[in-house]
Amino acid sequence: MKYSIYTILIFAVLVVSCSEQQYFVKGKSTQSTLDGEYAYMAPMTANLIPYIDSCRVVHGQFEMTGPLDSIQCVTIYMGSTGIPMVLETGEVSINFQNSNIRVSGTPLNDRFYTFLNTRDSLIFIQKELYDRISAMSVYSTFRNYDSDAAAIRTVTSQIDSLECAFVEENYDNVLGVSWFLRMCDEASSSAGFFCMPEKLQKIYNSAPPVFKQNHEILNFREMCKGAAYNRGYYNY
Repeated sequence: MKYSIYTILIFAVLVVSCSEQQYFVKGKSTQSTLDGEYAYMAPMTANLIPYIDSCRVVHGQFEMTGPLDSIQCVTIYMGSTGIPMVLETGEVSINFQNSNIRVSGTPLNDRFYTFLNTRDSLIFIQKELYDRISAMSVYSTFRNYDSDAAAIRTVTSQIDSLECAFVEENYDNVLGVSWFLRMCDEASSSAGFFCMPEKLQKIYNSAPPVFKQNHEILNFREMCKGAAYNRGYYNY
């Protein structure tokens, strides 16, 4: 049986189209101030520019779609809000109502937001306790100071344990790498120089080779070594 050159070309295009990985992002927002504005998608570990994709918000809705070379953690910027998510094959749904954000529809995003919701609940409790202690100092009423301070330490420990467990459970995918780097960035910002505190060093030491050999983690380790050398710690 003979086929024309056009039939062969069409068949080739269909094969490529079927094999190409695609991402689909569909979002809704209740914030009327965003209508007509642009939503931008950028790598989570990079600045806004260069961005991966963008689209205009029309009547509270926006969509992005395109080819997917590799799974990665990204941030979608809408106005002053950054929405973290995993860019992976499939359709991702974003629901942005007031300050509540929900991302779902793909396996890693479902796992990511289960973690974020638990973490946000603990941070909310932590903030309430800090506010209560602050109010005590203003009004000079320290009746429950010790118990609230102990509760803050407990909640802080729970947050640390949750984050460490999340990284360890996701050593083999982008969630583990991205959240580990976020923790490293927070620790470095607090210290004023690139560093990997003991709890993060333990996570790194327990990690499999695929995690340790990630190029972003290797780059961060090199920056930590440079910072340690500059401070006189030659055996970092």
